Amino acid sequence: MDKIDYLESELENLKKLNFEKEDHSKGQLGLNAQTSTGGAIGNNSFSTDGFAGGNNAKANANGSVQLGNGNNENENTLQFQNYQILNASGKIPNNRLDLDTTLSLSSSKPVTSAGILAAVQSEIQAAISNILIAPSQTNATPNSTYVDTNAGGELYYTRLGNVVFAHVNNITFKNVRQEHDVTIFSNLPKAARVCFFCMTCWAGSIYTMRFKIDTNQKEVKNYWSAYTPTTSQKWSGTFIYLTNE
Repeated sequence: MDKIDYLESELENLKKLNFEKEDHSKGQLGLNAQTSTGGAIGNNSFSTDGFAGGNNAKANANGSVQLGNGNNENENTLQFQNYQILNASGKIPNNRLDLDTTLSLSSSKPVTSAGILAAVQSEIQAAISNILIAPSQTNATPNSTYVDTNAGGELYYTRLGNVVFAHVNNITFKNVRQEHDVTIFSNLPKAARVCFFCMTCWAGSIYTMRFKIDTNQKEVKNYWSAYTPTTSQKWSGTFIYLTNE
């Protein structure tokens, strides 16, 4: 076959594809492909100023992109067939992700913020239930200079993994007054996070004392006192912190 015969053969093939009847001046290619100012590739494809690619792909909204057979009527979005891939903000819609909103912390699936909150709440509730049912109490060491060790009361902590629940029940203080950074009790697991907490008592009114956990010395120290404790008043409080030990 010489060159002339070859070219004539190719021309016939183009005619069969209806290529001669198509208008390619507007970025369109394919049988009955149409676009205004965008692009359309594929038989019966259509776009306004976006892009449509594939057989019967239609991008009917401004700035929209349609891939494959389908109709995208949402402005500035990307759609594959009938599934939106990107919304107008450029984000993937949640329903296109395999998210689990009721998972356990051991789940390997991606998780929404609601799922994280639900899982954390579940774990905390389980932890508190375990503590209330069968607490493992370890005595802390009160400083007899500031705590009346002859007046009874409980001073201990319960540990669950790296979470420490410290309990102070019916403790009588002495000599604390307005002093700061004096050790109230020690022998706690070392704190990984500073945690302020309050102890309260009832003596005609509710009085509050604030304390802080020393992250290095394993101590609870007086931080601020709204009221000077007396030997006739019992103070109680519970606080939670994380340990790195």
